[in-house]
Amino acid sequence: MMCYHLKICKSEKSKPFILLILRLEIINIQMPRLLLLAILFYLSGFAVNAQDGPKVGLVLSGGGAKGMAHIGVLKVLEEVGIYPDYITGTSMGAVVGGLYACGYSAAQLEEIALTADWDILLANKTLLSNIAIEHKDFYGRYQLNLPIEGFSIGLPKGLIEGQELSEFLIRLTTPVHEINDFDNLPIPFRCIGADIATGDPVVLKSGFLATAIRASMAIPTVFTPVKIDGRLLVDGGLVHNFPVQDVIKMGADIVIGVSVGDSLLNEDQLGSLVDILSQATFIASYKETQRQITYTDYYINPIVKPYTTSSFNSGDSLILRGEQAARMQYDVLKALADSLKQLRTFKPATLPKIDSSFKISSISVEGNKVFSDELIIGKLNIPPGSSLTQVELTSRISAVYGMLNFDRVYYELLHGPQGNTLIVNVKETTPGTAAFNLHFDSENGAGLMVNLTFRNLGLNNTRLLLEADIAETPYFHGNYFLYIGKNQNHAISIGAKYFADEIPSFDFSGTKEFIYKSKLTHFYFNVQNTEFRNSTFGLRVFSDLNTLKPVVGDSLTRLFKKLTYTNFGLRPYFNYNTLNRKALPTHGKRISVSGTVHLYMNGNLTEPTAEFVDIDPNYTLLSFDAEYEQYFPVHPKITLFTSHIIRLTNFKEGKTNISDYYLSGGFKPNFMLSGAFWGADKYEFKLSSFYRGAGGIRYAMFKSLFLTGAVNYLETKYPMAWMGDDFFDIIPATGKDRRLGWFLNVTLNTLVGPLSFGVANEFGRQNFHHYLSLGFNFMNSHQF
Repeated sequence: MMCYHLKICKSEKSKPFILLILRLEIINIQMPRLLLLAILFYLSGFAVNAQDGPKVGLVLSGGGAKGMAHIGVLKVLEEVGIYPDYITGTSMGAVVGGLYACGYSAAQLEEIALTADWDILLANKTLLSNIAIEHKDFYGRYQLNLPIEGFSIGLPKGLIEGQELSEFLIRLTTPVHEINDFDNLPIPFRCIGADIATGDPVVLKSGFLATAIRASMAIPTVFTPVKIDGRLLVDGGLVHNFPVQDVIKMGADIVIGVSVGDSLLNEDQLGSLVDILSQATFIASYKETQRQITYTDYYINPIVKPYTTSSFNSGDSLILRGEQAARMQYDVLKALADSLKQLRTFKPATLPKIDSSFKISSISVEGNKVFSDELIIGKLNIPPGSSLTQVELTSRISAVYGMLNFDRVYYELLHGPQGNTLIVNVKETTPGTAAFNLHFDSENGAGLMVNLTFRNLGLNNTRLLLEADIAETPYFHGNYFLYIGKNQNHAISIGAKYFADEIPSFDFSGTKEFIYKSKLTHFYFNVQNTEFRNSTFGLRVFSDLNTLKPVVGDSLTRLFKKLTYTNFGLRPYFNYNTLNRKALPTHGKRISVSGTVHLYMNGNLTEPTAEFVDIDPNYTLLSFDAEYEQYFPVHPKITLFTSHIIRLTNFKEGKTNISDYYLSGGFKPNFMLSGAFWGADKYEFKLSSFYRGAGGIRYAMFKSLFLTGAVNYLETKYPMAWMGDDFFDIIPATGKDRRLGWFLNVTLNTLVGPLSFGVANEFGRQNFHHYLSLGFNFMNSHQF
């Protein structure tokens, strides 16, 4: 069917003109489409200035990941030669539209969408390498995190704060940071939010662009709301998902609208509670969208099923869907472009040029009430006059967020002739948090980890941490941490750790002889450097209290009834960690080097046997420990890894306590001084000086399913034997100087942590060791 629509248009700067729109309505099996052919002509001999001809407005709807189809439409519009004069967008339409308004091309937007790590951007987490070294051990291993305010545990305002998403938008909008009026962007722009307190749509036309876009896509209960000008804003799609009239108000004479929204489900399709709740939430917005469609002159509705709002990893397919939908109207769009070019010229918007590095002349901190400017600026570590690249600046901002004292940290750069002013805006987290983690593994049993963290309790710039594992092998850690120094780049802490587990004793054939119940309390005072995010060095003063009781073994063969052991010592150390995540890291390295001097040791034996030699209180135990671990991505699906541990001590049998041995064996040993050896029983080898090396390969069979194969080697003779018997006792690993084992593991990354099943064996043994685990335990800050 063909119909004609006469539209009288008038630009503020131009003389009147008449726009005759020829509407061609074609009905196909799936849905009707309007192919709009615009024919423009002059009336009454008035000439139209090339810059003041009919203005084109572009409207981009919300729709989550489906909004990536907008990029495909933009590619076709650029191809035919149409560049919008105004843009409005909601939610994902605000992201695409806002960046296009900055001057990015469709090709650039496509590259951004396809290379972005959406799993990180849309998660309430950041890379482990972004977390401060003093917090890495506690980050990302809890399934549930709840705020504590006052004396009660509450619920978060949303599951995702979106720090990574905010950084992503801030980085991309850096060239327009100094533009507060969105009319002054390369393409004038508006985005829509919703006031959660009133339900009213809010048109965002000024302010900080990245924050406005983030507010427009703040899906309630998923993303936390964003406060702008005193109003708490959430996703505008709830009330105004397709802002056509808004682009007309901006001055658009011709409106091209692109909507990726689905139609309402019918009664038969509403098969679940989720379906009903979702439709009930957006039904009002759907009706408003249908009304707004009537104001468009050109309407494009990409078919995006079966993709959903969360299909961010299908960006290439969604962009193609948008391109296909626009190409179905290619002839009409091309005719419109050709007609408009007779009345005006189109000039593509370009991204404002900025320097490759920014000279920071001054720093201002906003939003902080509890944590001092000195602490934040000290973590930034940007001396006045420094020049930083975009990547370096983003890294420094991540260092502030990595302190875990803030829910969100974002920045603005205000350009000036003498340099740039860096404005750091922070949203402080609640004074306390409660975190919980259920975990299980076949070696250590089940447990519930509970973490209570309180900030600025007693003193400013402090953290009190109380962590307990209520389990078959219980654990407790209490720590009070205080940043000190002019730039808050040093810290002191005091704390205690408690471990309890059964320690077996094996004979040379690998048969268990005894089982001891060991309870160890480790007290410490620590001084360390915190200037660098991924490395630290310091000195620890410590004292251990250990009790050991035989629980298996008869009275004739046991060595004692009870041992109480205490020591006191010093431990200088250096730690470095750039691993990208705890579970299944794909790149980065971890280095740990320490030296220990036991200045005092004392043991008290109850009913020792005649053969047992008492602990020598005058003996000074020295040890040197070094660990190295690295992951190499050699393919998007393949990661190689290697790890090495060496321990050198002047350990002499009979002069020290069993707790001074390094306990090796099993998959996940969790005593204070212990480590894995695949193919052996848990704690099977009691080692003094040794070297352990491991290497392997991990293959990502699917997005969340991984297959890992590895070997490990244990050496107890060399290099110690080369250094002389005067210093080292060569103590074999249960009768052997060296051992070799292998390990095969399948891991599924789940919402509650890694679910792993593994099998291992030591070469030369017939028995296999099997292993099953879910979640994290307290000793495993990372997992192969």
